[in-house]
Amino acid sequence: EGLSDMDDEEIGEYIRSDSEARSRAAVWDELNRDYIRKQEEKARQLELNPEGTGPKRRYRKSAGDDMALGGSATALEATTRMLRAKNLSSKVNHAVLQDLFGDADPADA
Repeated sequence: EGLSDMDDEEIGEYIRSDSEARSRAAVWDELNRDYIRKQEEKARQLELNPEGTGPKRRYRKSAGDDMALGGSATALEATTRMLRAKNLSSKVNHAVLQDLFGDADPADA
């Protein structure tokens, strides 16, 4: 049922009056007082220290960074290097890779 199928009285039941909205906002503010204070404190700290107050994030080095250092001549070589970097080489059927990418030997990669 969409809004066009509803009459004005039914839609009016879903809309709060100003006094209902104010009372619900007061209840929400009371229930979430600690959260609001913490957010205000964070905002004040950020104004005082724009660089932030939290710990620095540490970024994990991905296997892709190592692979980007040396280029691969073929798709088979690149795939084999990626599998070795992620310690998946022993779980792959290298004969299928040869059939998929060509005649080069994956052990040479």
